[in-house]
Amino acid sequence: MAAGQAHDELYDLVDAISGDFAGLGLPLDAARERRRESSRRMALVPSRYRTPGISLEDARDKAELVLRERQRDHPGVTFDDVRLYAHHPMVFTFATLSPQWQREARVPGGLLCSIDKVDGHVWTESEQEQYAATNAE
Repeated sequence: MAAGQAHDELYDLVDAISGDFAGLGLPLDAARERRRESSRRMALVPSRYRTPGISLEDARDKAELVLRERQRDHPGVTFDDVRLYAHHPMVFTFATLSPQWQREARVPGGLLCSIDKVDGHVWTESEQEQYAATNAE
């Protein structure tokens, strides 16, 4: 569960193609039912993510610090500049890619960092798994 996410949190549906929020505020079970009824591919997202609390620029600055620190764990590996890798309703994901790792066909071929759009914290692997589990049901 993302930081600050409560069990009684209200959810919205986000169009997987456009990224548009439906403008709902439903309990999780009701939002899941609405998603099943939809003819579009929709993701479940806590309603509070409709209003980001951090700008793309501030998220990038934070991710750059984190990714530069993580690069130190890989001496001898060259990394490109930090760039926006994926735009998601809940996080900004940034990457610094390694040409060497890409030649070796490593996936994702670099280091990634996801910054929460509401409070700006760095998402953990556990939070990513929780989001995936919420949307898998």
